[in-house]
Formats: sequence, C-alpha cells, structure tokens
Amino acid sequence: MKKKHFLLITTIIFMVIKTSFVLAQNVTQWRGSERNGAYLEKELLNDWPVTGPEMLWSFEGLHPGYSSLCIVDNVIYTTGKKDSMDVCIALELKGKILWETEYGRAWNGSFPDARCTPTYNNGKLYLSSGYGDVACIDAKTGALVWQIKGMEKWDIRFWTWGCAESLIVLEDMVIFNPIGNKTTTVALNKEDGEVIWESESIHDSMAYVSPVVVEHANKKIMVNVSASNIYGVDLQDGEIVWIFNYYDLYTGKSKNADFPISNCNSPLVHDNRIYVTSGYDHCGVMLALKHGGTAVEQVWTDTIMDTHMGGVVKVGDYLYGSNWINNAKGNWVCLDWNTGAVQWEETWNSKGCIIAVNDKLILYDEKRGEVALTEASPEYFKLLGSFKVPLGKGRHWSCPVVQNGVLYIRHNNALMAYRITNDN
Repeated sequence: MKKKHFLLITTIIFMVIKTSFVLAQNVTQWRGSERNGAYLEKELLNDWPVTGPEMLWSFEGLHPGYSSLCIVDNVIYTTGKKDSMDVCIALELKGKILWETEYGRAWNGSFPDARCTPTYNNGKLYLSSGYGDVACIDAKTGALVWQIKGMEKWDIRFWTWGCAESLIVLEDMVIFNPIGNKTTTVALNKEDGEVIWESESIHDSMAYVSPVVVEHANKKIMVNVSASNIYGVDLQDGEIVWIFNYYDLYTGKSKNADFPISNCNSPLVHDNRIYVTSGYDHCGVMLALKHGGTAVEQVWTDTIMDTHMGGVVKVGDYLYGSNWINNAKGNWVCLDWNTGAVQWEETWNSKGCIIAVNDKLILYDEKRGEVALTEASPEYFKLLGSFKVPLGKGRHWSCPVVQNGVLYIRHNNALMAYRITNDN
C-alpha cells in the first residue's frame, strides 16, 4: 500500500472513531444517546481503589426523585417532586442550581417521587410528569414553553405508580404514550405542543417504560411496552404496525391477582431484534422484526433474567442485567443475545441498575447503594472494585450516567460525581 493511501485510510478511521466518541458523549436523554445504557469513554480505569474512585464533588439539594440525568453543554438536567408538582432542575457540573421549574402534576399514589429524565433537543427540554402532563422548557432560562394536561386530554389509564416515561424527540415531533381509552401513542409538534397525529387505542394501560426507536426497512418504528403488550408504531403516521401479547408469556404467582405486572425496562434493540424483560418471574423475550417492520415473531424466551427495573445492556453478543428473586433480592446474569442461553448467574449484593462503559460494566445495587466495576465477560463475573454511595436517602433506583470520564450517581436528593478515567 502506498504511504499516502495508508495515511488517508488512517485519517478516515481516526475521524470515524473521533466522531463516534463525540456523539456518544452527547448524553441528551434517558440511558445515553441510544437509550441502550452504553457509554464510550477513553482510558477507563481498569480497576478501582479500595475506597472507590475519586469523588470530585457532591450536592444534596435535589427535590426527591428517581430520575436519571441529561447532561448538555456542562449543565445537568434532572427532575424531582416539590409538594404536588414535578420540577425540572438545572445544575452546573459542580452542583450549583441554575434554575428549577414546575412543569407538571406529580403522581399522588404509591412512590410519588419524580421518575422522568428530561430529553434535550435544540435548546429545549421535553418531559412528562407522574400524572401524565407533557411539557417543554427552555433549557437556558427554565421558562415553560408549553404544557399539556395529558390525563384530561387523552384519558390515560394508569396502573399503581403513574407515569414514568422519558420522552422521545425525533425530527419535529415529541412522542408520548398515554396508552388510554382514546389513543395509545401521540406525536406533538415540538415547538408548540400541537397534535400531529394520534394512534388508535389498543385498550391497555400505561406501564413505566421509556420507549425506543428502531430503524428497519426505511421505517422509523417506536417500540414500547404497556401493561400487557409490546407494540410498534410507525412514526410517520402513527399506525400501530404490530402488537405482541407479552402478558400471555407470564406464568408467575402474580398472574390474575390484584397486584399488577410491573413492566419498567426500556426495550433493547439491535439490528432487527428487540429484547424485553420484566420482573416478578415474568420471562424475557427476544422478538425479530419481519415484513419490513410490520410484524414480529418470537425468537426465544428466558426465565432467568427477569430484570425488575434496572435495565439491561448488550456488550458484544451477550446481554447483562440482574434478575428478580423478590423485591429485596436478585442476582446478576449473562445471556447469549442470539439464543438466550444462560452463561452465568452470580450473587453480588442485590439487583439494581446496570450500564456499560466500553468493555466494562457498572452495577448499582438498589438495596445498599454499592457501586461496582466488573468485566463484561460471558465466561465469568469478575469484580474490579466497588464502593458504597455515602449520601442520599431511600431506594437506589436512579440509573447512573457517564460523561467525559465522570460517573454520576444520583441517590434521591443527592448527586455525586466520580472520576473513572486516567485523565486529570
């Protein structure tokens, strides 16, 4: 190969890697840029000191919430509950509050603290509240741009814990899933909140899931989970292109009981495959898109990794997450993405949240607040360091976020930042 050709190819490869790295760091929504819990960093620490990575700063003035974080242009956005309202909060990277804005009614039933993670797009934040209000906020000033009372407009059917959806923004649309008597999914104009389209109703109820978008056969399809179904919506016109009855696969002890099934995890999509999991002994299922995305078929099911609410990640050809033994206990599991075969099941504290950073996993135990760094290996579970979150109160339910070498952990009213790379 001639030297100039080699240099050209090398430059192109470097630019692709650099561009991918920059895009991955634009943490603008729930569970990262692709909503899959995967983050790309450079020079990640291979292990952690006995006391854990260095804490850079902490802040204990948040309103109560289990929301994760949206980080844009050195500003952190999250939500909390203040009296009867959900509040969006903007903070500098070292914890100083810039503004806070009430944007919608909080859930007034069981576990009412805020759960929606703001979605950033072109200088605006888009949010849903625990009682189904939808809002747009100016990210710089905190001014409320528009708001819709979703309960009244779309006759939402809530289960026990209200609404926990982090919204999708795509092109000129904000996507929200009322899942009620009038409609299932709606597209709103992101500038003024006017309705672009409303889908038909599938006559189900709202779960606690933030949807994802899959592109297949030149279609953009939103994939979501309701109380009983997994469904796909063509985002061009709102047509519901397929419905898969997820409840029919459930054989756990809560079936046909007054206690509702608790679907809390975003679907995980890759190529034409969709993986969905839920707790309470509900099996996980792998679906494959067919016929140009207008249908799905079941590929495999698994009864071991029934993740309660901490999400799952894909690294290589393998899935990683925790399972549900009871509400206070769960193990950590690795499955083969292609077959569903269990690679290992290991005990480490309890179940919880999981994210992937490069080829490593970060686990956040929901019971004791232990945070761990582990290998992402289908052959073994290997702990590379752990520490206990020192601040905050209540359950450890917020999903961790990584950006520019910093790990952010929220524990209800507290936010902590840790250096996890070799960069100074």
